[in-house]
Amino acid sequence: MACTEEYLHEFLGGGYVADICLWRNQNISLSMLIGSTVIWFLLEVVECYFIPLVCYVLILMMIMLFLWSNGAGIFNRQLLASGFSVMSSCFSSLTFIYIVFLCFGTLPIVYMRYKGAVNYFLSKSNEEIENCFQMVKSNILDKIPRVKEKSI
Repeated sequence: MACTEEYLHEFLGGGYVADICLWRNQNISLSMLIGSTVIWFLLEVVECYFIPLVCYVLILMMIMLFLWSNGAGIFNRQLLASGFSVMSSCFSSLTFIYIVFLCFGTLPIVYMRYKGAVNYFLSKSNEEIENCFQMVKSNILDKIPRVKEKSI
């Protein structure tokens, strides 16, 4: 059975898409299935048109950004739009979309070609992140008093 599974994995391209199609990464496979089902439901069953649906999603995102930026001061939270303003000062939205598609088109082949170096870099980065988390945990999180529940 494993031989057939490996053959099918190679037949599908042997990469990330093959992993998703063969449900090796179950979270992403499930989220893609649910997302495509929701889109199909909205377009076929509810008979929404594509352009108004995109507009509704964009309007909801604008409302969420508006509420977040106005409510951030009240709840002492960081403004979400501040990051977007920094990005938009560097390049336009069309350029940002192009960069995203360029990354989707080139990063898989770069990873396949330089897999060892990328894995080494990611493992070192992961170690640094874990060290930072342990430092935050020992300096901040462990000092928070915990309340023990009393048994009834």
